[in-house]
Amino acid sequence: MNRREALFSLSGIVASLAVAPQLRAKELHNVPLETQLSADHLPQPAWQDGYQVLTNPLDRQNLQAIFDRLIPADKPGPSATEAGCNEFLDNQLAGDYGSGAALYLQAPLHPENEEKIMGSPQFLSAPKERYLTGLKALENWAQKKYQSSFHALNAEQVDDFLTKMEDGKIDLGAQVNSQAFFELIAHCGR
Repeated sequence: MNRREALFSLSGIVASLAVAPQLRAKELHNVPLETQLSADHLPQPAWQDGYQVLTNPLDRQNLQAIFDRLIPADKPGPSATEAGCNEFLDNQLAGDYGSGAALYLQAPLHPENEEKIMGSPQFLSAPKERYLTGLKALENWAQKKYQSSFHALNAEQVDDFLTKMEDGKIDLGAQVNSQAFFELIAHCGR
């Protein structure tokens, strides 16, 4: 860049800074602060025959306990499950996402890379299998620790579990990487 080009680019920046204070957003007035949810605004499943993959009611209840702690209902909006997260997840698990159609599900070519490929864990099972295995392990964990189903735990216990699960400090057994399972669940709950 020569001196002339530098001066032109500098003068463009100075000119944009001079205009910027005049480009402020105006405050909106008379916007209703309270909006009520009504049944006609809640999502309806695309299918009416029932769940396709999440057929176990206990799995759905446990997912609801997790999703509704990640995205709880509040004054302006519904909780994750009120917004249809369980139905959305079931639809996804029944399709290409659940079968892992876009994932490489073969063992690594180099066994020394078995733990990590490209900086993240590699799984040899599809998301549908990981969900179903993880949900079974989650229920077993709750039964062993609290002698109760996961969905029956109080909010503090669920929050503690989720925090530890996110940090990889929950042991759900040899078949479930708890931190990766949290990430899998959290993507739907967002």
